[in-house]
Amino acid sequence: MKKHEAIDLLGGTVSKAAKAMGITPSAIAQWPDDLPGRIFDRVIAAVARNDPKGWPAIWKKLSGETASRSPNSKPELSQQEVA
Repeated sequence: MKKHEAIDLLGGTVSKAAKAMGITPSAIAQWPDDLPGRIFDRVIAAVARNDPKGWPAIWKKLSGETASRSPNSKPELSQQEVA
């Protein structure tokens, strides 16, 4: 996930994003453009917490767009690999 995508999901401004996550705007200013998994996870948690009813639609969109880009995403196992 890109930094600007996270900010958009969390309200559209650095200030709103920081408030949604319970951190300072200066902390967000220090994020790299490509978010590492630990920040990605915190963004996702904040989005789900702040919009529980809208979360399923947001997750559906995110899971399709970020699965191939997330450096820490886990590959899905086929049914044969699971058994």
